Amino acid sequence: MPTDKVYRPYHPHQDLPLPPSLQEWLPHDHGAHFVSDLVEHFDLSASGQVLAQQAGLLTLGHVALDDTQIRANASKHKAMSYARLCQEEPRLAAEVAAPLRRRENRVQKIREAKAALEAQAHAQAER
Repeated sequence: MPTDKVYRPYHPHQDLPLPPSLQEWLPHDHGAHFVSDLVEHFDLSASGQVLAQQAGLLTLGHVALDDTQIRANASKHKAMSYARLCQEEPRLAAEVAAPLRRRENRVQKIREAKAALEAQAHAQAER
C-alpha cells in the first residue's frame, strides 16, 4: 500500500526532535504561522497576562497544532440566541421552583414527624 507521507531523516545525536524554526518544517500557509505571528504581538509579561485576563481576552490553556481531530461538544441546548434565552429563562425558573417546593414540602413533613416523635417521647417520659 503506497503512502503519501514524507518523513524527515532522524539523526540519533540531534539536539531537538524538530527544527527550531516553523519555516523549516511547516508549509508557508500553515495556521501555525498565523498563531506564531499573533503571539509575537502580545505582551506576555506577568502584568500583561493579568490585564488580558481581567479584560477577558486571555484564558490560560493548551493549544495543539498537530492536526489532531477531537469530537466537539457544541450542544444546541447550550448555545442560545437572545430570543431563545428569553424563552428558556421562565421555563428553567419554573423547573427550579418545582424542586424547591418539593424540598420545602419534604422539610415540612420531616419537621412534623420529628415533632410527633418528640411529643410521643415526652408523653412516654411523663408516664
